[in-house]
Amino acid sequence: VFTRYAYQRGASKILTFEPDKRYFEVLSKNAPSNSILINGAIGDINGKFEFIESPHLGGSGFFHPDLPGLTKYEVDVHTLDSVLEKKIIEKIDFLKIDIEGSELIALNGISDTNLSNIRNVVLEYHNGYFDYDDSLRGEVIQRFVSLGFTFFVLFCGNDNAIQLLYFWK
Repeated sequence: VFTRYAYQRGASKILTFEPDKRYFEVLSKNAPSNSILINGAIGDINGKFEFIESPHLGGSGFFHPDLPGLTKYEVDVHTLDSVLEKKIIEKIDFLKIDIEGSELIALNGISDTNLSNIRNVVLEYHNGYFDYDDSLRGEVIQRFVSLGFTFFVLFCGNDNAIQLLYFWK
């Protein structure tokens, strides 16, 4: 949905990573022509990692309880630094990170230099995955602030398990 939204808002090039095979198939059917689609994930290393499909809509990722019957497979993982170094995309104007608890891992895969060149970042932050350790969120916010970003936190739900962090310059 967001890929389509970015297109309708005038994005000249859209780079989308989707590691879940099911959702990648749907994405492929609906992506606009100016999209670059990668059936892989963003992380703090380049390589492969075991991916676990969620039995419900959304929620698939690298961190799930080991429940019987869950589908697991290896996916390619890329750092944001490597994406920029390989010139898959020249620059990032708007970065949306919604990766089911892997937010901190993804941010570890981009240097301060590359991060500071992004104008807008929206991050779905899964506070519940981090045992409600607000100091971790504070470290994320401090990193962005030190790079000149302004921010806003939107707390979602009664228990603040999920939060939306907005950063812009």
